[in-house]
Amino acid sequence: MAAGTVYLYATDKAALLDLAIRAAAGLRLPQDGDGPVQPDLAATLAEALGPRLALPRIEAAAAGDGGEAVTPRALLADLYDLMTREARLILLLDRLGAEVPEIRDAYTAGLRDRALADFTAAVARLAGTGVVRPDLDPSMMARAVLEMMAWMAMRRPGDAAPPAGDETLARETTLRLAEAALGAPQPATSLAAAGPAARIQNVRAGR
Repeated sequence: MAAGTVYLYATDKAALLDLAIRAAAGLRLPQDGDGPVQPDLAATLAEALGPRLALPRIEAAAAGDGGEAVTPRALLADLYDLMTREARLILLLDRLGAEVPEIRDAYTAGLRDRALADFTAAVARLAGTGVVRPDLDPSMMARAVLEMMAWMAMRRPGDAAPPAGDETLARETTLRLAEAALGAPQPATSLAAAGPAARIQNVRAGR
């Protein structure tokens, strides 16, 4: 494609940014006959950052609500699954947040920082009730666990030499490591005791 061809779909670089966010978020893209995109970054960000990036169980846990649904495993699974599902959008916004003020305000200093604060508060509440280890700083513990999970959920699939195993095994391994880091009780089944096929079968069977 010639460099100028893209401007048949976008009026300028701001419109290209708008299109990139739309594509990463799975939003509607221009169709033939629509004409060049007129950028409205605020509206596009509002649509991209809506319910799709919400973490209601973690928000409830941070507020001291949620009841029996608030377990380390459930909170960690919510985080991992969201990062896996929305990896393209999150990685794009992480990269652009330092350069584009609108993205920094809406995403980096808005949604992302609030989600981290909620996860940290949830970890602190679980530590206060003895569900996870109380001997480490909750903010350090939450961030360390989150960054490990982020690499496995979002960067592992595109890595030049990713660890062997399918997504089911990667998810279960990551969640168990994160639970262990938080000091949460661990299941008795070992993923390392059998060969790869048996490990994957055990994970899928919920053992």
